[in-house]
Amino acid sequence: MAVTSICMKSILEGIACGAICAERKGAHYIFKVEEKERLKKLNNEYVGCWRMVSDIFVENSVFSIRYKKCKEDFYEFMEANSWFKIKKLDSSEVFFAETKGEDLFLLKSDVEKIKERLILWFSSYKKGNEEKQYLLMKMLKSMYPTTARLILLFLKKQPDTSNTLMWKLLDYLCASLPCELTEISEKMLSELIADMDRVLPLNVAGLFEKFLYFIRKNRAMPNGWTYHFNSRSQKDLMMHIRQWIFKNGIYHF
Repeated sequence: MAVTSICMKSILEGIACGAICAERKGAHYIFKVEEKERLKKLNNEYVGCWRMVSDIFVENSVFSIRYKKCKEDFYEFMEANSWFKIKKLDSSEVFFAETKGEDLFLLKSDVEKIKERLILWFSSYKKGNEEKQYLLMKMLKSMYPTTARLILLFLKKQPDTSNTLMWKLLDYLCASLPCELTEISEKMLSELIADMDRVLPLNVAGLFEKFLYFIRKNRAMPNGWTYHFNSRSQKDLMMHIRQWIFKNGIYHF
């Protein structure tokens, strides 16, 4: 079909299973205009997963869909992040596009929302811990500059901080932080901590505790920044943090 570039075999299969509506006249099938428009709309709304990956080309990345291990690592990354809650369709459910070489189809609008996250992952794929930290800090700075600046101040005071732990914390914050830490409410902080309890390993969560202690201790910053966790005392806050710090979590980059 010209409007979707579906091969004849796929069209016939779609008609046979009732996914595509067409009237047979002799050796030909007649499609109503409405049906053609429906198929065209769906075709424009979805993109094959590997086509999407190919479209998001990252220069100097060692990632390539030609290699099975790369594709497995990408799926592992997406699964670990629950596919960022985007809608996906198994290729067996797709009747409006050519599915050869594709396992899944994704909504293009959803892909656009996570595009920067994907570019970051492709850019840091197989890179060293220090470079991952640099790339993630750059992303956090573009999202929440005040929080990024505070982390940089923390790192100046704690120069021996592990690059591995820091990039994992930064990766989590880029994906999950709802706003600047200076503006976070007690409810949002509690939700963030509960999620950290579920997904972060003990040592990464411990680093976040140290960072929170640092910004709590330095409540009056040179630029006038004021600590906003004032609805909970430092003692109560740290007691709450320690309750989840001493539990195990699992995290995947």
